Amino acid sequence: MTIKELAAVMAEDTTFTILIGPDQEVVIGREDKAIMEALGNVLIDHAAVNTVNRLCIYACVDLRRATA
Repeated sequence: MTIKELAAVMAEDTTFTILIGPDQEVVIGREDKAIMEALGNVLIDHAAVNTVNRLCIYACVDLRRATA
């Protein structure tokens, strides 16, 4: 599943914390269209509920290397 596919089925007020490296993360919501477009096709390895409306996403690839 990709980040964009997951966003399509999540509640409107859910934000995503995408881990891009050790102690490095990006928090995005649906209103962050440019970031969602850039990261939308990233495959999710696994995800965990962080707080009530925040999902912590672990990508299948190291996003620091994928975007360099």
